[in-house]
Amino acid sequence: MDKFTMAFTENLLDKKIVQAADLVKIDYAISVVKSEFFKTLLLILIFSLMGLLLPFLLLMAVIAPIRMTTGGIHVNNSWGCFSLSLLFTLLQLVILPCLNLGAAVYEGIFIISVLMICLLPLAPSQKRAIKTKEKYIRNKCFSCLLCIFWFIMFHLVVKDSYFIHCGIWAFLMQAIQILYVNVHNKMIKRGISYD
Repeated sequence: MDKFTMAFTENLLDKKIVQAADLVKIDYAISVVKSEFFKTLLLILIFSLMGLLLPFLLLMAVIAPIRMTTGGIHVNNSWGCFSLSLLFTLLQLVILPCLNLGAAVYEGIFIISVLMICLLPLAPSQKRAIKTKEKYIRNKCFSCLLCIFWFIMFHLVVKDSYFIHCGIWAFLMQAIQILYVNVHNKMIKRGISYD
């Protein structure tokens, strides 16, 4: 696959379709697509074998568009990304839904999570930074609309409590990721390191 990527980008450069500076962006985009494709295939296989394919796909439909617009925790390699995704998804689908919390607690978690996602600054990847105010506002509005849409869907349409709980935990974990990235970035700007 890497040979294909190199041949493809070199061909673009040879035909003067793109400039050399754009190749870095193209290489990054191709590597992200490739990594996400294989990560998603592995996760589908794992959750299929666990008998949790439908909840996994529902979770992906709910949280992936929000994550793409808000950002979250990013790691520097494919293995780390896969491991973190697997851990978060196991928490959301297997471990956390086992907690026997009351309806009011779940409602509170859901409301706080949606508010955090809508009110906290976006947390994009360093390599895919948001460079214009218009794009920032567009991503922020889109993520808030998605949160409101899913909040309504989970209250009016989805009736299965397991799916509702998984969705609530997914929202909470996304909100925590955004909070973590924002706090981490502020600490770095202030020169505070915890390494």
